[in-house]
Amino acid sequence: MIRFVSVYSPPRLSSFLALIGGLVFASGFTGCMTPPVGDSARVGPFFKATNFRADAKLPANIRRVVLLPLAGGAVAPAASAASLDPGFRTELPRRNRF
Repeated sequence: MIRFVSVYSPPRLSSFLALIGGLVFASGFTGCMTPPVGDSARVGPFFKATNFRADAKLPANIRRVVLLPLAGGAVAPAASAASLDPGFRTELPRRNRF
């Protein structure tokens, strides 16, 4: 009976060079994208953020305000949302808006 024994042969230099050449070729198609010279991201107009200041007094047609309990949903646990309720209950009367 004849048995074939596989002998380990290291990778050839040509396949290694082909792999490196392919990687160098593929890397030529990658890179960072930069906006064109005339793009508004470079020349503007740029966004200027402003703070929101509410009116000093609510409109006369609003007679009642209902403060509902906070719900965190999937973002915050129920205990965290419940711990914020007392803060809202004390801060709203301090503002003298309602």
